[in-house]
Amino acid sequence: MISRHWKGIAKPDQAEAYIRHLRRNVDTGTEFHVVTLWSSLDAIKAFAGERPDIAVVPTTVQTMMASHDSHVVHYEVADTYEPR
Repeated sequence: MISRHWKGIAKPDQAEAYIRHLRRNVDTGTEFHVVTLWSSLDAIKAFAGERPDIAVVPTTVQTMMASHDSHVVHYEVADTYEPR
C-alpha cells in the first residue's frame, strides 16, 4: 500500500467548502494535509499520470487555496495503527 501526501492552505472564506479533515490554522488560512491510500504506484500513475510526484489540483480547488504544494510525497505503508 502506498500513501500519497499533499498539503495546501485554503483561503479563509473557502475552508468550509474544502474537505473537513485535519485542520491547523495559520496566518493565511486553514492548512489541510491530505493523505490518500492507494493499492500501488501504478494506481497512482493511473490517476496522476507519468509524473506521480506532481500534485493534481483541479481548477476548482486552486480557487479555494491561498497556497498549495505543487509536489506530493509517497511512502510505502509498512504497518497501520488504529487506537481503540
